[in-house]
Amino acid sequence: DGDTMFLWMGTDVSEESWQALFGVSNAHQLKPVPRRLPELPNSFSIRVREVISHLEQQTGTMRRLIIVRQNLDALEIDFANMLMEDTNNDGMSYLDSVIKICAMCTGLYRIRSTMATRQLPLEAPRQRRFLGDPFARLA
Repeated sequence: DGDTMFLWMGTDVSEESWQALFGVSNAHQLKPVPRRLPELPNSFSIRVREVISHLEQQTGTMRRLIIVRQNLDALEIDFANMLMEDTNNDGMSYLDSVIKICAMCTGLYRIRSTMATRQLPLEAPRQRRFLGDPFARLA
């Protein structure tokens, strides 16, 4: 919606990342869920906060940060509902394109295999004329 920034933390996030961003070793220890990232003195925390700051400077508004932990927060459903697929100006999505290409390749394979197994009518062999020894002129 432009007013809210979500930071989704999946179940596969390493303990080091949790420690670097929040100062805890896993998602369960993050209670209560903070509204801003804590200012920890490590490069990962500084870089993430700089990215958030840069995005806020581009729009000129300070966005509300919501941290969503996979399989722990009820906000995960709201977060998933807000995700939008890039419709590419009503064109095909990436998934639609891949499915179409697969269908085209499968169709071409079927056409080629049908042509290979189809019995084509046999033509009468052409009569060849013998013009003599082609190497006789070279000798």
